[in-house]
Amino acid sequence: MDDLIREFLIESHVGLDQMERCLTELEERPADAELLANIFRSVHTIKGTTGFLGYARLESLSHAGENLLGLLRDGKLVANAEIISVLLDLLDGLRAILRSIETDGDEGQGSEEAMVERLVALAQISAEPHASPKSERIVSGQMSSPEVEVHPGAQRSRMLLIRLCGSTSACSIE
Repeated sequence: MDDLIREFLIESHVGLDQMERCLTELEERPADAELLANIFRSVHTIKGTTGFLGYARLESLSHAGENLLGLLRDGKLVANAEIISVLLDLLDGLRAILRSIETDGDEGQGSEEAMVERLVALAQISAEPHASPKSERIVSGQMSSPEVEVHPGAQRSRMLLIRLCGSTSACSIE
């Protein structure tokens, strides 16, 4: 396993541990903007690196999770028991794929399709007629959130990429 993947796995586990703590607190404080932002950043950081590393399953799952979390963070949805349960399942799914990468060097043969469908279905709630055009574009993946705060681990990954590749543009991740 090369240094980049090892660093990615370490940062991803740290982010998911934080996500788990925040999800536990979210049950008590479902509208807490700071908790939602922390959970979003954890998944956003994983998604951002997976595309570069070529982990399609992990990217697909984290992208669907990020869309739902973006809607929660932006107040388009409210975290309820069903959503928190699905986010806990997302956490388990992300960890399972990361474990496979650690032990086997690849994402494994499982399918995240059902989990992605659950995440998309919950996100679609905000795209119903009462939702704004902005939220519909977010759900369909056509708009990224301009106020995304970068998870501290993402900066370390970026620096590692610069060190390994000479620049981020040499690695095609600008």
